Amino acid sequence: MRAARRARARVVKAGIQGFQWYRAGVKQAGAEGRIAGGFAPGAGADPGERSAAGRRAARPGRLSQNDPDHPFGDAMSAKADDLRAKLIRNFNEVALTRETREPLYDGVGARLARGTAALKLGASVDILEPGKRGCPYHLHHAQEEMFIVLEGHGTMRVAGEMLAVKAGDVVFVPPGPDYPHQMINTSDAPLKYLSISTKDTPEVCEYPDSNKVLTSVRVAGSDFGFARMNRLDTDLDYWDGEA
Repeated sequence: MRAARRARARVVKAGIQGFQWYRAGVKQAGAEGRIAGGFAPGAGADPGERSAAGRRAARPGRLSQNDPDHPFGDAMSAKADDLRAKLIRNFNEVALTRETREPLYDGVGARLARGTAALKLGASVDILEPGKRGCPYHLHHAQEEMFIVLEGHGTMRVAGEMLAVKAGDVVFVPPGPDYPHQMINTSDAPLKYLSISTKDTPEVCEYPDSNKVLTSVRVAGSDFGFARMNRLDTDLDYWDGEA
């Protein structure tokens, strides 16, 4: 029995010594930022925890493009900068322009898709002052729109009805005469929202309150390369002015 106990004690002691040697090696590797197998915990850390250096050693193909050890380095950074300029806009950081036409219209906003690679989508961010409205009441015959309320609450006037909207609401407005619409800030605080639309062209836009119609066609990259605004009740005969 004593011999068996002594044997077990030797096994336990050897195990403890082995773990202490392992811990010493781990601490040294952690100081160097690298260990075989990708583990590099710092002093006192759990040996099973992977450090950033350990992950890089284990998966060199997953290095950040900004890492000095990345095989593509500057070339990838330049490409990423170019892609960001073409594809990404931050509506909280973009420069805003104020547009005012008293007494009903006052707000700031920015067109987000301009200068990007977007071909079929447009987007803008707008902030309406209390009691003010967005674009005049209108409808599209070609383009479809979506509005996302980011901050505040107000009213979406649609087809003669007044629909309450609040932060988090998404409003879908298809084209056609059934959905004339207008965003109105009926609250006592700013109303911030995104407007997203398709860019179908040619486009015909009607303004029921003022009995106007806008026709436009994209020409040479400009959405309003050709555009004309007229009253709906003024029309010419097909042969008017012809010889």
